[in-house]
Amino acid sequence: MFTLIKRLVYLGIFVAMLMAAYQFSMPYLKYMSFRTDAKDIIHFKVRRPSDMQAKLLQGALDSGLPVTADNIEVIKLESGNYEAYIEWDETVDLFNLGKYKKTLEFSVEVGG
Repeated sequence: MFTLIKRLVYLGIFVAMLMAAYQFSMPYLKYMSFRTDAKDIIHFKVRRPSDMQAKLLQGALDSGLPVTADNIEVIKLESGNYEAYIEWDETVDLFNLGKYKKTLEFSVEVGG
């Protein structure tokens, strides 16, 4: 009987660890996906800062990121190329209990 309880406790701990890993990995996966998209937009898509900002915002929203137009800055360099800076925060609520929340800060800097 004690062995069964011990195994169930270990199983519960293992499942909790898997859930926590999943909840913390999703913002990072969205970040990496958006970073790749942002590089493509800067290098290939458009050549006006306002259009570039709109494309970056749409790409962020499509990726499910909490980004607004205020979080995106597009700068035209002297060489004629562009750089973009995007920053946002995402809060992970562990197990959706509201007791443990961790705010993750992300930033993407791409140039072309």
